[in-house]
Amino acid sequence: MLDEINRSYPTYHAIAVVKSFPNKLTVHLVDRVAVYKVGNVYVDSFGYIVDEPANQVIDVSGAFSNVFDVVSTKVGTKLAFNNNQKNDAKFDLMLQAVNAVWQLNYSYQDIPKLIASFSFEEKESEQTMTILTKTGVKIVVYSPSVDLSTRLHLAFSVYYNEINDVTKEGSVIYVPQKGNITTSFEN
Repeated sequence: MLDEINRSYPTYHAIAVVKSFPNKLTVHLVDRVAVYKVGNVYVDSFGYIVDEPANQVIDVSGAFSNVFDVVSTKVGTKLAFNNNQKNDAKFDLMLQAVNAVWQLNYSYQDIPKLIASFSFEEKESEQTMTILTKTGVKIVVYSPSVDLSTRLHLAFSVYYNEINDVTKEGSVIYVPQKGNITTSFEN
């Protein structure tokens, strides 16, 4: 039912449908806000294609092998790549990352003012996701498919730590799958 509502109202995202006694349905909607640009399409925080926005977005085109190989460019449809599970998986991780930042009380419109880009690397069967902030800080997440939201909350608590200023260009925050978050400075 939610997918049908989302297709019918492309400027809104239905987040819940509540049935009340005896025969009442309440639909909870939020405005769609573009957060990403993938090739020539704009996508909201839930993965749906939206109209070109007036607000700033994160161009994530460089993270994908072929950004023009999408199933549909129609507003209101969910972004998916043609027969490319790696691109779909990367995009799902980006959606999780942006929603983790939103949980830290950033509005979706303000997230592109914090995050500049995403990149992915595969080394010895371990994937890393690197988030580059607008201040030039790299947040390197090892095995991002494991508990990404919780680990990003911890990473941003280090980023915003008032004792050790790691918001300067060249700072790197390493987020392992297990263990302590570490920082370093690269020139």
